[in-house]
Amino acid sequence: MTAGSCDPLAVGIDTVILQNTTGCDSLVITETVLLPGDETFLTAGSCDPLAVGVDTVILQNTTGCDSLVITETVLLPGMRPS
Repeated sequence: MTAGSCDPLAVGIDTVILQNTTGCDSLVITETVLLPGDETFLTAGSCDPLAVGVDTVILQNTTGCDSLVITETVLLPGMRPS
């Protein structure tokens, strides 16, 4: 069986030995893999010199893992800080 996790510490292979009602052993092997996060890079323009820079927002994607939205805001041409 394969499972997924956002936690790097949960990644690996787990083995569980069970015993049924007749005394026979059963073996369950589960491999846990690291689910991917997402990164999105955006560029924006502004006339406001105070708005220039890089902003990072951390969100959660559909698999529950962290996702980054990184927005770089640049000063539009012809605009100079006063």
